[in-house]
Amino acid sequence: MIYGGFAVQVMYNKMGQIHSLNWLDMRKCRTDEEHNKVYYSKEFATKSSPKYLTFKAWKRGEEYRNESAVFFYTGGKRTVYPLPRYSGSITAIETSIRIDNFHLNSIRNNFSNNTIVSWHQGVPDEDTKKRLEKQFNEKFAGDENAGKVIFTFDDGKENGVEITNLSDD
Repeated sequence: MIYGGFAVQVMYNKMGQIHSLNWLDMRKCRTDEEHNKVYYSKEFATKSSPKYLTFKAWKRGEEYRNESAVFFYTGGKRTVYPLPRYSGSITAIETSIRIDNFHLNSIRNNFSNNTIVSWHQGVPDEDTKKRLEKQFNEKFAGDENAGKVIFTFDDGKENGVEITNLSDD
């Protein structure tokens, strides 16, 4: 299901009869474009020059005696590798994951990226900036603080705090 195909090593005896079938993990198989050979390695995902075994690709009507061949099923829709049944859904799945992640991060970082807090009381030193940002985030950001009402107290707009939304909630 993951890859939309499968690979089976077909083992033949001296009389040309099938004596066993061995399932091969598709992650560890590669094939040439003509499907004449199948390459198998446990190192394909981890090394740029992996060691691999080479097998004949199984073909209907061919005789095999005391050897093995690999039946590499691709569903006939692709030239080299199979196309999984869910491939048309990959974009929708990724979009859904990203939307969920967006909403989760919106909850975790309630005022991040869509709100600017401007302090109209001069430019404080770096330590004061960090302390104010930390206190503000602890009080108003995150899922536990979602939906809280913010109260401000100031001597006038020129000395107050201004909050500007960059996007709709």
